[in-house]
Amino acid sequence: HPVHADIDPHLAQQTLQDDYFPSLEMLASRIAIASHLKTLSQQYATSITDIDLNAQVETALEQIKALQQPDGGFASWPGGTSSSSFVTPYAASAIANAKAAGFTVEASLLTQIKTYLNYLLADPGQYSYCQSPSCKNQIRLETLNALADLGDERNQYLSWLYDQRDTFDLADKIKLARHLSRFSEWQTEAATLSAQI
Repeated sequence: HPVHADIDPHLAQQTLQDDYFPSLEMLASRIAIASHLKTLSQQYATSITDIDLNAQVETALEQIKALQQPDGGFASWPGGTSSSSFVTPYAASAIANAKAAGFTVEASLLTQIKTYLNYLLADPGQYSYCQSPSCKNQIRLETLNALADLGDERNQYLSWLYDQRDTFDLADKIKLARHLSRFSEWQTEAATLSAQI
């Protein structure tokens, strides 16, 4: 029997149309919501007619582009002058979800994001607020997952991250297990961590 998703278009419409401050996190969340709605509607043959998902994503992408910094990352809010090492990977994953869902995403935007993520992965301690090992680990994990969502799966730093797994909170442990599972040589560790979770 076919499975049907129970998508409440009115709740989704309210979420997407509420007034909001155009911070990077809010814009990325709007893109993620619209992308997941489109994916679900395609998967379960459910039409969402009350919301113009294309317009939602297009508007949010334009606002995100206005937050882009010369290094390719994004400021957290309008007027910001430096890239957010914590929120840029989240935004990159949301943008990757939009592309995967079939929304139009400029290739130059993706190239600039990847440039920043590569830079961030190599040196998360470039920011004065991120000097502790736990901060660097979290940023590296988020960055690895964002790169994977953009089609660039890497097993860099996995030995270190796996050894430090007990310092992660539950959400980051789940992200680590998910990333480990992408690689055949890390299946045992992925299964062990999944079982612990």
